[in-house]
Amino acid sequence: MQKCFEVWQSPDQRILKRLEELKPVHREPKKSAQLKTVMNQYLKDAKTKGAILCCVCRGKVSEGIDFADEMARAVVMVGIPFPPIGDIKIKHKKKFLDDNKTKTKRISGSEWYLHQTTRAFNQVISLSVMHF
Repeated sequence: MQKCFEVWQSPDQRILKRLEELKPVHREPKKSAQLKTVMNQYLKDAKTKGAILCCVCRGKVSEGIDFADEMARAVVMVGIPFPPIGDIKIKHKKKFLDDNKTKTKRISGSEWYLHQTTRAFNQVISLSVMHF
């Protein structure tokens, strides 16, 4: 997300300025303590004039918040939400699954990794599913 905002704010692109002319743009904060303030402002703007909320997969906003009705009319995903490959827990899980695949007849570490990516993708997309 940081890279997107760097490009959007560059003088030759001015994408962020053009977006802000359409709707208020809110960004998921890095610090959890700021999340409530950002979300309250986003929800207020979303109800009155509409708003844009930029966040990351597996971030603070991706868990436990219901974006029904006017809270999320569309989701634009930039990139693929792979789990952090360098994370020690991810490495150990993949190695454990690979080492035990033949014994347990279960999925490999690579298969599990792709399942985690698919799960994150589906979670993001489900935020904007209309409720009829």
